[in-house]
Amino acid sequence: MDSWSLPLAACAVAIGLLAALAVLLRRNLHVVTVVGTSMEPSLSHGDRVLVRRCGVTRIARGDVVVLNADRPLGWPDGRPIVLGPRKSLITMIKRVAALPGETLPDDLRETPALRTGTVVPPDAVVVLGDNAEHPRNQDSRRHGPFPARWVTGKVIRRLGAKGSGAVAS
Repeated sequence: MDSWSLPLAACAVAIGLLAALAVLLRRNLHVVTVVGTSMEPSLSHGDRVLVRRCGVTRIARGDVVVLNADRPLGWPDGRPIVLGPRKSLITMIKRVAALPGETLPDDLRETPALRTGTVVPPDAVVVLGDNAEHPRNQDSRRHGPFPARWVTGKVIRRLGAKGSGAVAS
């Protein structure tokens, strides 16, 4: 065995471990760029956030989450939709106000879109933008509970402003 065999083997193992770690991180984490002002003052237009991929079972009231809508808001569930050439989803970032089976917060019970009852349906979540005065805020105050299946991740850290990544409003 020559003097290079052992260091080369160690480098190959290290590169393999780093590649496996990169795949694991990429599968569980992604970066999203905030577009719009519906989450101000917590998040501003251009902020980048690190998101851990997870479903509704891994979030809590008060968490900021990423949602991927499979249809435009207000579009009936059973109605067919054509999503364009890339079949893109509508991505949003909002704060969780109530989870499936939870009681609606008192301040939301008189909201017209949420007058369906005081308990969130088992397959839905109530999400809000932090900026309630935003004129085009697309949240549960306007559209009622959102399907729980739309929750795709939880924001775990604000990274800074102006970068690349998926876009959310």
